[in-house]
Amino acid sequence: MLLPALSEQTNARTLDLPDPSPPSASAPIVNVNLSPVQRAGYPTRLRRVEYGGPVAGMDVRLLMDRHVLRALLDVANRSTMGRAQVDGTALLVETRVGGDRRSYEVWTLLTGRPCRPEPSPLGADPGPEAPYPDDATDLLGRPPVLAAGVQQGGTAIGRHVYGKPGDPFVRMYLEGAIIRSFLRKAEQSLSGRVQLDNVGLVVEDFEDQGRRYAVWSLTFAQPRPEPDRFEAR
Repeated sequence: MLLPALSEQTNARTLDLPDPSPPSASAPIVNVNLSPVQRAGYPTRLRRVEYGGPVAGMDVRLLMDRHVLRALLDVANRSTMGRAQVDGTALLVETRVGGDRRSYEVWTLLTGRPCRPEPSPLGADPGPEAPYPDDATDLLGRPPVLAAGVQQGGTAIGRHVYGKPGDPFVRMYLEGAIIRSFLRKAEQSLSGRVQLDNVGLVVEDFEDQGRRYAVWSLTFAQPRPEPDRFEAR
């Protein structure tokens, strides 16, 4: 999915927002919109910032495990909105070097809370939060949103966390249809994982009845089964 060209607009309501901070050097700011489109009856959009992604052309990868995808799909199917809601998301960013000495990044989505079916605006009860499967753990030992393992053939040279796992003011929504398409790709790989390439992050700031929060989403190139052998680019 291509991102729009760089643009920046001014809106006095958003000037007190903190300056956007890129998750890593491989995910630079490619778009800042201070006057995003508003939807009647929905919370106010304050700002939309896009980091990296296909338009940046950086080697950023994210791997998703079929066990976690199945759990997420079950959660999304129990929502009348067809989406899983994940609160408290953060990113583990690991920089690695391949055999050709080229560096790349592997991202892991973290959360400090179990995911849950997205509530309906009509107030229908979507059911309880869903536990993660026993084998769904990330590199820090926390339950992940989308499990990302270490690709063989590369050497880790750095690691940091962007955001704070469990932050109550950060959330993600995962579409059931997209989760299902990822699961099909994961089941075609010997490792049981789908690989996203040229990954980027979109952060939208909202205000609802005086309370502010952020919604994260991902941009990426065409998903594919994780290769059976390590790929150096």
